[in-house]
Amino acid sequence: MDVTKVKVNTEDLDIGMVVCDLDRPWLDTPFLLQGFCIKTTGEIETLKKYCKYVYIDASTRSSVVPGRHAASVPGHITKTGNSPKPDAVFFTPSEPVYKDSISVKEELVTAINVHRDLTARFEELFKSIGSDKTVDIRRLEAPVTQMVESILRNQDACLFLTTLKGINDYSYGHCINSSILATTFGRYLGLPREDLTILAWGTLLFDIGKVKLPAELLKKQSSYTDDEFTIIKKHVEYSAQLIREMKEIPEEAVEIALTHHERFDGNGYPLGRKGPAIPAFGRIAGIVDTYDAITNIRPHAQPLSPHDAIKKLYQWRNTAFMEELIEAFIQCLGIYPIGTLVELTTGQVGIVISQNRTRRLRPKISLVLDSRKISYGISPVIDLIRETEDDNGNPLGIKNVLVPGSYGIDQNKYYL
Repeated sequence: MDVTKVKVNTEDLDIGMVVCDLDRPWLDTPFLLQGFCIKTTGEIETLKKYCKYVYIDASTRSSVVPGRHAASVPGHITKTGNSPKPDAVFFTPSEPVYKDSISVKEELVTAINVHRDLTARFEELFKSIGSDKTVDIRRLEAPVTQMVESILRNQDACLFLTTLKGINDYSYGHCINSSILATTFGRYLGLPREDLTILAWGTLLFDIGKVKLPAELLKKQSSYTDDEFTIIKKHVEYSAQLIREMKEIPEEAVEIALTHHERFDGNGYPLGRKGPAIPAFGRIAGIVDTYDAITNIRPHAQPLSPHDAIKKLYQWRNTAFMEELIEAFIQCLGIYPIGTLVELTTGQVGIVISQNRTRRLRPKISLVLDSRKISYGISPVIDLIRETEDDNGNPLGIKNVLVPGSYGIDQNKYYL
C-alpha cells in the first residue's frame, strides 16, 4: 500500500496515527527510527515538544506489536531452520529493550580486561590457523560471552575501545572491532541475546580466511590490480570453510562470512546478491565491516574520522547498504560517534566519550584543550545535555569536527 502523507499539527495528533515524517531531521529528536505508530500520550507530548507539525500516513492506522515501531526493515532475524528469513521485518523498539545498568566509567575497567583477553586469544587463533596447528575455538567462548555481557550493561565502554588506532595488527583488530560494533548495533535493534551472540561470533570470524592469503598482498600500500583483487575475494570462501570446521560455532556465522561483502544494489561479492537476497546478519555485518575499515589505519588507505565515516555511509544508503539499516546505524552511534575529535563553540577541543541516548547531537566530551588551545592537566568531562550555556550565557555546543591528530593531539593517549 502506498503511503499517503498528510500534514498534521502536533496539537491534533491522536493514538494510532502513523507518523512518517517530521518538520525537522529525525536525528534532532529522541525518536529512534524514522516512521512509527503513536501508542501513548507521552509520545504525543514528545512530538509537541520538538515539532510544530508532522506528516502522518493517512492510508493506515497501524496495529503494531505493543512497544515497537512500525518501521519496516526486511530481514529481521526470524529463523527458518538455521537460516535467517530474508523477507521478515525488523521491529525497532520505541523504547530501548536494553537499558544501561552501569555507567561508562564503571564498565570501562571490565571492558578493558575483556578486550585484552579477547585480543590475546584471537591473535592465538589467527596464528594457529596460519601455521596449520589445531584450533581450539573453545578458548574464545568466555571472552566472547563476556564482551556481549559488557555491551549489554553499557555499550559505550566497548565502543570506546574500538577507537584505539594502530595498537593491534589490522587483520585481527578489525575483526574484534567489527564484532563489538555488530553486537552494539544488534543491541540497539533490540535483538535477543541469542542473535547478539551469533552476530558477535560471525563478525569476529568473518575475515579469518585472510590467513590463507599472501602476506605481501595484505600489506600492499597501493590499490589492488584486478588479478590481486580476485585473490583477495577468496578470503570469503576460506573464512566460511574454516568456520564450518569449528563445530561449536553457530551455522549462521558461516552465512555472515559468506555475505558480509555482498551489497544491497547487487555490486558486492562473491555472488552479487541483491536486496532481500542478502540475509539480515550479512547486511549488518557489511555495514560494521565497512565502518570500521574506513575509520582504521590500513596499509593502503588513511582513516576517516568517525563523523566523516558516518557521512560516507549515509551517502551509500540504498546503493551499497539498505537505507533503513544505515539510518538505524547512525542513530545507534550518533552523529558524533565515540572517538570523534570536536571543537566547541567556546574554542575548547575534546573527544566524544559517550552518547546521550535521547539527544544524539549533545554527547559527553572529554576536554583536551581549553579555549586558548592549551592542554588541560586532567581532562574535565562535559555533558552537553546538561551544560547548554558557556560562562557568558551563550549557547554551548559543537562547532566543528576536527581531523584526527589536529593540534598534535594523540587520541590514544587520552582514551585510556
